[in-house]
Amino acid sequence: MTMLDTQVEDRLLTSLSQFLAAQSAGTTRFVIADAYLSVDNLFSAILILRNKKPSTNHKVKLQEAWKELETELKEEGVTLDEVEKFRDMWNSIRYSSQITPSTSDAIRLRNIARLVRHIVISEVAAKVGQSEEEVEDGLYVKLLGARFTIVDDAVSEVHEAWQQHLETMGEMGQGSKLGNKLANPSNYAEISVF
Repeated sequence: MTMLDTQVEDRLLTSLSQFLAAQSAGTTRFVIADAYLSVDNLFSAILILRNKKPSTNHKVKLQEAWKELETELKEEGVTLDEVEKFRDMWNSIRYSSQITPSTSDAIRLRNIARLVRHIVISEVAAKVGQSEEEVEDGLYVKLLGARFTIVDDAVSEVHEAWQQHLETMGEMGQGSKLGNKLANPSNYAEISVF
């Protein structure tokens, strides 16, 4: 097992922090701002991992990183045009408070960030001889102290209790078991506590 380069690790930790912020951002502007900064740090991490110096120019860095990740990103259905539009939207919201991206744009761009994250973590894991899960766990521990906090356990317990309650209601003739369970809002919510 190889040690992770400290520059790569720093970029991955910063990216994780920004990715988590994007997941819990209060506005679409902040989702996109944090999600792109996460991607930008992932681009730096992959370039450093491959012994290349990342440009301080975000457009140039994107082009350099695209060359490194093009095959993997295309396999995931991500195009260069999408990533460039992501960067352009991020750049425009940095300098104007008048731009309010749509919710669908914010979700789509956050998903691109998730895909880039997965691809880079996968490559880092292969380079250091660990599983993706081990790399992610290590980053979460360094950033937050643990990957799955006591809050996650409590949220899971509440979700399961609600699912059981809704199934019981369905058995008693109040809606259908499956319909009640599918309508449970906790199926569609993420909770992040920092």
